[in-house]
Amino acid sequence: MKNFTQRLKKCQKKAGLTVSDLAHFFGRRHRSVAGWLTIAGHQLIGKRKEETLDRLHALENLIQRGTLPSPLLMSTRYRATYMRLLGEGDLARARLFKADPANGGLAGRVRKKGRVKKATGVRKRRAPARVDGTARFSGL
Repeated sequence: MKNFTQRLKKCQKKAGLTVSDLAHFFGRRHRSVAGWLTIAGHQLIGKRKEETLDRLHALENLIQRGTLPSPLLMSTRYRATYMRLLGEGDLARARLFKADPANGGLAGRVRKKGRVKKATGVRKRRAPARVDGTARFSGL
């Protein structure tokens, strides 16, 4: 069986993911994930070992099914939200978000077990600021 670092690097290469994408997916700090990728033969220890291995297995499954790589036209902010949703296992919201990330709040409220929960990184459209014609620029 391949070790953790080899599996993670293979996933990163196949899906074209950045260290930041992986950090959002695993819910860990950028520095931790960068360490996982650079230290050959890195072994996980601690409380979150099983959770991290489960998420790595989920990442491999997402790549195998074709859910990843994420769309190239996504901004870094929307890409971070998309990766976080995939990491949490919320595939329905992630698919909706992937279809139209900057949709003005369509994915902002999705029913989840009888209550309304907001997705972070999604905002509703705001009305444009109204400017009266009396304002003038002087000194230009």
